[in-house]
Amino acid sequence: MFRKTRTWKGKTNFLPKREDNDESDFDSDSELSIDEEDENSVMLTQEEDSCAALESSTLEEEEIEECFESTEGLTETTEDSTQVTEEDSEEEESEEENDSSEEESTVETVTVANNNMTTMSDLTEDDILSITEEESEISASAKSKTSKKSRKSLKIIERISSSMSLSSISSAGMSKSSSRKSLKSKLKQKVSDSCKIEPTSPSLKQERVNLQRETLFGLPRDHMGDALIDAATQGAQTTTKVSSRIQQLLQTLSKPRKKPLTEFYTSGANATTLTGVPRATGQIGHILVGKPLPQPDDDLLELFLQHVDERPKEPAFTSWNSKGKLKTWTWSKLHAKSLSAAHELTTRIELESGDAVALMIPNASPFFFLAAFFGCLLAEITPISIEMPVTNSKEGMTARFGHLLRSANITVVMTTPFYAKALRKRENILTNWPHVEFESLHLKNAPARFEFTPIDQRTQSSRFMEYNVQGGQIHAIVRPSKMIVHTAKRIQDRLGLESFDVISCLSDFKRQSGLMFAVLTPVVVGCHCLIFPFTVSKQRPELWIETIGAISATVIVGSSKEFGWGSMARLKDKYATKKAPLPDLSSVKSTIVTDGATPLAVTYAVRVVSEMSSIDLSLSSVKPLVWSDLAGVVCLRDRADDLTSVSLNREFLTFGVIRESKADEDPIHAYYNGSVVPGLKMAIVPATNHPYDMVQNGDSDKSATFKPVRCDELGEIIISGFGLDHQTLHNLNIVGDRIFKCRLDLSGNKNYTKEDKTETWSRYWVRTGILGSMVRTGDICTLGRIKDRLEISGRFHNSLDMSVSILQAAPFPHESRVIVFDIPVMSRRRIAVVAEQPPDVCDDIVYGWMNDVMCAINSKHHESVFIICTIPAGVIPRKPAGGVDIFEVRRRLITGNLHPQHILCCPHAAIHNLPRAREKILGMGPNSIMQGFVVAGSQPAEIVTDPIPEDIFLLEKPIHQLLLEFGDMPSVKENVIMQNNPQDIGGQPSRLTFSQLSHEARKFAGRLLATGIKADDRVIIFLKSTMFPIGIYACLLVGCIPIPMRPPSENSISTVSLVCRESKAKVAITSTSMVRFLRKSLHIQVFPIDDVDENAENIPPVEVFSQFLKSPDTLCYADYTVSASGLLYGRPVTFKEIAFQCAQLKIQLELKSLATVMSVLEPYTGLGLILSVFLPVYCGIEVFHVLPSWSEWRIDALMALMTKHEYIFLQSTVAESIIESNSSQDQRKAYDMRAVQLLSIVNQSKADFGLINGVRETLSRYGLRQGILVGKCVIWPQLTIRYLDKKELRNDRIQFTAKGAPFSTAILCSGPVAPQTKAIIANTTTGGQAGMNQIGELWISKSNRTANYETVVGAGANFITENENLHATVKTGGQKTLFIRSGLLGFIMSPQGPELAPELFITGRMADQIVIRGMNFAPEDIEISAKRAHKAISSCAAFSIAGLLAVAIELPGPEGVALDLSLLVTMRLLNELEIPLGIFVVLDPGTIPTDSSGGKQRRLLCDLFIENALDPIFVAYNM
Repeated sequence: MFRKTRTWKGKTNFLPKREDNDESDFDSDSELSIDEEDENSVMLTQEEDSCAALESSTLEEEEIEECFESTEGLTETTEDSTQVTEEDSEEEESEEENDSSEEESTVETVTVANNNMTTMSDLTEDDILSITEEESEISASAKSKTSKKSRKSLKIIERISSSMSLSSISSAGMSKSSSRKSLKSKLKQKVSDSCKIEPTSPSLKQERVNLQRETLFGLPRDHMGDALIDAATQGAQTTTKVSSRIQQLLQTLSKPRKKPLTEFYTSGANATTLTGVPRATGQIGHILVGKPLPQPDDDLLELFLQHVDERPKEPAFTSWNSKGKLKTWTWSKLHAKSLSAAHELTTRIELESGDAVALMIPNASPFFFLAAFFGCLLAEITPISIEMPVTNSKEGMTARFGHLLRSANITVVMTTPFYAKALRKRENILTNWPHVEFESLHLKNAPARFEFTPIDQRTQSSRFMEYNVQGGQIHAIVRPSKMIVHTAKRIQDRLGLESFDVISCLSDFKRQSGLMFAVLTPVVVGCHCLIFPFTVSKQRPELWIETIGAISATVIVGSSKEFGWGSMARLKDKYATKKAPLPDLSSVKSTIVTDGATPLAVTYAVRVVSEMSSIDLSLSSVKPLVWSDLAGVVCLRDRADDLTSVSLNREFLTFGVIRESKADEDPIHAYYNGSVVPGLKMAIVPATNHPYDMVQNGDSDKSATFKPVRCDELGEIIISGFGLDHQTLHNLNIVGDRIFKCRLDLSGNKNYTKEDKTETWSRYWVRTGILGSMVRTGDICTLGRIKDRLEISGRFHNSLDMSVSILQAAPFPHESRVIVFDIPVMSRRRIAVVAEQPPDVCDDIVYGWMNDVMCAINSKHHESVFIICTIPAGVIPRKPAGGVDIFEVRRRLITGNLHPQHILCCPHAAIHNLPRAREKILGMGPNSIMQGFVVAGSQPAEIVTDPIPEDIFLLEKPIHQLLLEFGDMPSVKENVIMQNNPQDIGGQPSRLTFSQLSHEARKFAGRLLATGIKADDRVIIFLKSTMFPIGIYACLLVGCIPIPMRPPSENSISTVSLVCRESKAKVAITSTSMVRFLRKSLHIQVFPIDDVDENAENIPPVEVFSQFLKSPDTLCYADYTVSASGLLYGRPVTFKEIAFQCAQLKIQLELKSLATVMSVLEPYTGLGLILSVFLPVYCGIEVFHVLPSWSEWRIDALMALMTKHEYIFLQSTVAESIIESNSSQDQRKAYDMRAVQLLSIVNQSKADFGLINGVRETLSRYGLRQGILVGKCVIWPQLTIRYLDKKELRNDRIQFTAKGAPFSTAILCSGPVAPQTKAIIANTTTGGQAGMNQIGELWISKSNRTANYETVVGAGANFITENENLHATVKTGGQKTLFIRSGLLGFIMSPQGPELAPELFITGRMADQIVIRGMNFAPEDIEISAKRAHKAISSCAAFSIAGLLAVAIELPGPEGVALDLSLLVTMRLLNELEIPLGIFVVLDPGTIPTDSSGGKQRRLLCDLFIENALDPIFVAYNM
């Protein structure tokens, strides 16, 4: 078998795999080797300008590393080819002397160009780095000339050697049989291709730089000639300036290059390509221009004061007071109240010009708001209206207002006297709020001498702020007076408003469109406004119809929902009872629908208005208002235009393409919103995402530049006009500029001249967040908002449209409260549906409705729902104005705080990009040794360790014979070898010396002889504490075969009975307290160990037991254990195997006679039995044994004991208890862990990286040194951590990644294999030996190990197959070695350097592997991910049922969060492992079955679930 090597510094390094078809820059003839004692010289002389040019050039280390990697493949050769005979060396030296004489006869000057620096990499390290200064024969004048050139030559050498440092690698491993003459010819050819060669004059010959043989840059050359490389890699310091740089570069090159972390993040890994996607084919859209509108210079306050002077007694605003009566303020009264408010703000509250104040005024007090609002404007204070607090959640709407106040530096909040007094007493409900003062206005008459600054003398115009919430973020938009006045003028032009008109506003009058129509537009126009508070409209829904008819209002403003509050049926019944005529709404000329951007809202408003045709409300008066929170009025039809609609194809709209629908299709009815409003320019650009989301990419240039879309393409509307560009976000100018100052690029559009393109580019455009298209020339058709758009699998849907589809299919939700939104799962957005459940509804109705929802969404929108859940009525989070807070619903759902009553997850149906299994690697075939390894460049995965020294491996004496000898040896008989944990808290531990153990064992052995027990009889040991080893050694002394077992309980007595029957045991030894229970349950003799005669005369002498001594190859004890799969294994263990395992532990731990070991493991089997019973006698050391069940409840006592021992072995459950107990303690006790030499956490399979890190962080506070923590049961203080790709690992492939890379998992090296062991990795499919870095089953050589099982019992157990696993042979390569199949999956990593050895990594257990969709998953990885889903999960177990993944969790907290965990665990498994969850089970604490060592019995759990014997809290079946 050949292994490819690389020679460097006289050492051998294993090379990575190389394919046969790899191409390189050199052919086979160019792979030359260079002798280390070369005396030839390479002369390099350069001109001054060339030196300066080379000095300015630098070579980056990354480029050198790439050069290094590109030439690594050229240096491969075999070990045999690296050996050169002495005769060949002598011939080469003679040839080199001839070459050197020829070279000295011809002197050439090589002029190297700047752009040809990389070609010098073809030279070798010996030829470039061997340049030194001239010797003493150069004359003084020549020295003065060459001193400057020498310094420059050194700089040249530094750069050339930096790029050529890889030559030491490329030259290593090459054949030394190549001639030096051929080498020089190759070098000349390479130099001549890239350099200019000129003859040198004789005067310059003396200025050349000679090459010295003895030294290299002041360092003596070693026998290999690589002095510089050795010095660099070993950290030697040289005397020249060049060597430090070269050392640094060579140290970098000597390390393997790691892939940058950013390269692991590949975009579009789960992307799917849609076929048959329709494309827009229309012409490129053009800019729409509205009719000119004069640019008013009036300030908002100027217009307000003008109306006060011209019409002081005319009504300005009318509304309802707190007593429910209509109240009207004239312009003069409003002015007086505003002056009073301005006086209080500047004098009593002491606010200054330019300050900001928050107006927290309830909706029922419109007059108080009007006085405070205009009072702030008069006092040059910037007001911002916020809502009343509704919740104290840290993420709720009230908390967001706190962030807004903090960012705007607002310290005063104005409110009504009642709320000011209440909020001062209950400031604790305002979560995350800064310290603010709650003030109220008395609104008394201002003094006559109070005057405000005239409008024309102010430094800035009037302004106010409005809050806007999007995606959970709250922003304050600064509205200047110019923008407000111009927007009001546009509305006035469209609706033809005059001062005698009356506006009736049903919307919220404090912000957005309600503020514009109810407060600002009446001030600009000078008309009368009737304000309907929200509370009044809810209490009396038909009041607005009656009032409008009474006052003859001409304009009605409200949303579609607000119009629907009034019922014509109730109104007719009411007036029929009164026998009065119905109200007359014939005066209404315009019915403004504020949510007119959504076609569904307009359709609903049209239906409501149609019902009111009997009271003369005309359908032609309906005018959809397209209002943008960012830009104000976007579209509004003229008063004279009629409402027209168009039917669009739903399927085409999901791809953003506009097509009119046919008669037999399910269309979407959209409405024309008229032409562009006066004074604006409009364009439609691609709709990427919401404007606020653009701040996340950090690229202002790309996010602020757009191009128009085609006419039949859906896009976002942007507008430009006077006053719009003066808006901004308070304290967020950069973000505001990306919204209010974006640009339109018309380059490439032939319909516009160069001047038009320049003017358009220089103009600022404002993003509206409204989706629209130019379906008809000159008219805009809007189709919703970007924030309501869902992107699902490359298609776009409207969430409101889906909500209507759900309600049409099944009107089940309470008061029609159902919302649809998206949540991120597996790098995509998935559909989530949340609805309020009506009270007193059975489960069958709820799940039937869920099925109808899935069918409706699938049939109408061709999408699958990921999650559907229902919550109690009235619990859904709402905004202060009454709407549903979708962001808060989404946040609670994905954080587990929504608490649904019913839930249904559909990962299998909704996710179409689940990964598929890849083709399995079948490993090496029968001819792999002769062909496969050479062709594939792979090496067999095996590790062979050194044999155990004969002076340690004492096989000639059984272990109980050593006990008898040590018990009578004066020098060691009093040594304490065993201690056990105290039975009571505060008690002293029991101790045993050699003498005591020998004495007690002989005493009880005499009792066994008296009962008639014969040699080779089976005896079951049911003992604890120090009596346990006494019972085992007593059986060994009389020739019996002990069977150690845990003392049984009521639940485990059936397993004990099975062991008694299978092992054919005749006697059981136990304590006196358990004799009665065992005699009743077991049909064998039971002897207590406590009633042994204490008379020393009855103790048999040592000579009595000599007849029972056995050979090392005979049976010592029988090990009966129950595996995690539920099978009972009976395994005989010989004396030779015990000595072998003890010797391995002694060598690996380097145990000495005074060493102290602490074992917190179950002492009845495996490593715990070896440590607590046999190792103390074999090595003569002290072992302190603590039961895990005792230590888990006494962590403080356990940690106090740990400080006294050097080697500690912990069970994994105990390690978890240590972490939990120390994390919950505020005042930790002082423990000194500096004496601990090794701490091992024993697991059943692979090491739990998170558990090990947790123990390390916890105990490092107590002085535990770094680097001594070990995973698994392999003992070694230095472990390697590697990161593997989960996607490759689930397909049984190994792909190394970096820390922090996506889908990376940490795995710990299992440490060196035990002495005298051969470990290989076998392919699980073919049974052949796998190669390095290939996953397979770990096989261990069978030397000194058990021959076979004596019994295997359990469901599906095959005795023959199980025994064949103990006599396995490799099916390829002709190996005759017998191996034991460990059942562990892992791989052997090839060494990363010549001084490093292969490393073994364990990835899991074969029996526990869960196969889902043809891919293998380790249950430990699934359980770790599931446990991280929520902090309430204490424990979990994963198993599979009929190809579906099932996860069972234990929930110690309240059961109300059980349904929340279903979605959290499903999302966690999909995001981290890309595996869909099929069954989710919530159990009570302690329900998951475990074995004696704390391992989870997943097979038993699966059987209990199938048999319906778990009594779960909640079970969810995902679809």
